[in-house]
Amino acid sequence: MSVVTILVVYITLIAFLIWVCVLADPNSETLGGRLNVLLTEEIPTRITFNLRRRLPSKVFDTLAKAYDYIVCQRNPILQCLYLLLFLGSFATYLYEGWGRIPLGDLALSVALVLACLASFVVACLVPAGTISPSTWERYDNYKPDNVIYVAGKVCPTCNVVKLARSKHCRLCGVCQSRFDHHCGWLNQCVGEVNYRHFLFFLALHSCTFLYGSSRLWGILRGEMIKNKLWDATFYSPSSRQTVGSSPLVVCQYLVVHEGAVCGVLALAFVMAIVLAGFLLYHLWLAGQNTTTNETFKWAEVRLKVKIARSQARRAHEASGGALPLRRIADPVNSYNISLYENLMEVLFPRSERRVPNSTGRKAVSPVATETEKLTTEAKKKIQ
Repeated sequence: MSVVTILVVYITLIAFLIWVCVLADPNSETLGGRLNVLLTEEIPTRITFNLRRRLPSKVFDTLAKAYDYIVCQRNPILQCLYLLLFLGSFATYLYEGWGRIPLGDLALSVALVLACLASFVVACLVPAGTISPSTWERYDNYKPDNVIYVAGKVCPTCNVVKLARSKHCRLCGVCQSRFDHHCGWLNQCVGEVNYRHFLFFLALHSCTFLYGSSRLWGILRGEMIKNKLWDATFYSPSSRQTVGSSPLVVCQYLVVHEGAVCGVLALAFVMAIVLAGFLLYHLWLAGQNTTTNETFKWAEVRLKVKIARSQARRAHEASGGALPLRRIADPVNSYNISLYENLMEVLFPRSERRVPNSTGRKAVSPVATETEKLTTEAKKKIQ
């Protein structure tokens, strides 16, 4: 299999996994939804069942604890992996590019890498917007739309009234304002406060990887011109014959003689494409004033509307037209104001520019308040 084929298969596989595991709705009956359920639920369940049957109990328990720590708990594993891949790739870039990349381009590369590391630190440290009784009023900025957010619900873990557009993160153990998703690479949630830093992190890394790819391609292009590879004749040890120049033969030659450059170039180019696509997706979400979490909620609402329309049509047809066909309107995102205002809410979150809470609502749930009263009365009786 040629290097070009491997690269194409690699990029296609990554794009396919992102589409299935991240973008596809597991509650839909589409191909993407079925594959999402298959890859994220059915296959892991079957693997767990077979491992439990075949492995000793101590070995299985150890693997289960390791899986729980890696997947179900906050941990710095992906952060360490990011630093290892990013700094290792950059070290290879400097080593292979020294003397073959102009000093001005190397200086710009160092500046971009330092900026990327700074954006990574900021995105990791700036919180998403943790909701607690003391911060509840600060994040009470959105009215429930009574479609995907209903007023009066209480988070049983945090004992606070759920705010519109918030969500309780099971990994962080707290409710987050304008929750988008939990990012393992940042080891925290992405929400109202740090969403802008997350977007800047994606944009800066996309540009850096793209710029690094162009400089590494310059090295390979220089080697092709220097050695006149397009006019050369190559000897194949496997067939013991000489072959003429072709794109496939030139690629194989470069992989053998410039393996480190080709490896880092492939990694940088693939990451530039993936991160750029992820950035465009989140910019589209920001322009619509919605979040990743809300896209799944809206998908459930649209599915219910579709089912209701189907039932109304069947009832109309079954009655022979006696019953009028009930019209069901499409759900509307009431948080979508305008493109400018939507982007301003990302760059300048409402929690940082809002007036004091005037809704009169209370942060602590009535259930929690009643529990505290009962506990106080019980202590008095004991005394």
